[in-house]
Amino acid sequence: MFIGIGTPIPRLSNLPGSRAGGGSTGLETVDNEFSMSFSSVDQSFLKITNLRNELINSNNKQLSFSAWIKLPALNVNWYFAGSGLNSHGPFTFGGSGANMRTWITTSDSNTTKIISTSTAFAANQWHHVFYVIDTTQSIADDRTRFYINGEKVDIDASTGTPPLDSTFNTIQNQPDVLVNAWRFNPLGTPSGTGIIEYDELAFWNTVIDDKIIKQIYEANNIAGKTADLAKVGPSNLKAWLRMGDN
Repeated sequence: MFIGIGTPIPRLSNLPGSRAGGGSTGLETVDNEFSMSFSSVDQSFLKITNLRNELINSNNKQLSFSAWIKLPALNVNWYFAGSGLNSHGPFTFGGSGANMRTWITTSDSNTTKIISTSTAFAANQWHHVFYVIDTTQSIADDRTRFYINGEKVDIDASTGTPPLDSTFNTIQNQPDVLVNAWRFNPLGTPSGTGIIEYDELAFWNTVIDDKIIKQIYEANNIAGKTADLAKVGPSNLKAWLRMGDN
């Protein structure tokens, strides 16, 4: 893993703990004591080597992304994880002000931007976010799905129609994924100022269903714990960044 310009700083995670739902979820948990903070001033980011290739090889049409995120402000664009050389590459997960947002570039090199309709984020609060892309689905709302704190968030149909039965763009010769940025000339980093915090970033090259997404969020009901994502099925977790925890 490559640490980009600036160095992300480990911090006490202070995830919501017992305020994040209640009851046993049935998922195993692991210790969660630390998160990492990234500064948009010094453009700090992480490069996950060859992850983009692992996620979209063999003409894959499905992708899931999970993370805990705390944003310092809501009047700017944020790039949680991105790929590609331009136009956000095969995929970029992020936020548009207080709303969730993603870009998808398919094998025909067309890029679609999709934004949620309802306010999802509050400033300076931890949120669990989950993004699902599944271009095999016939219903548009099922092809791109956003979840905030375990609940599905509606998509603004006016922002774009998710691609149908298309593979991700494999033309761009850029095999990595950037956290807190996407690759462009110059590097595309969040447009606001302040400290953004990340914890427990995970990537799958398949779809995680609604029930498991909610259980991942609710597994944090004990302070200092988070879901053991290595035990979440299906067992094709491609990357899990604990962000300060071993």
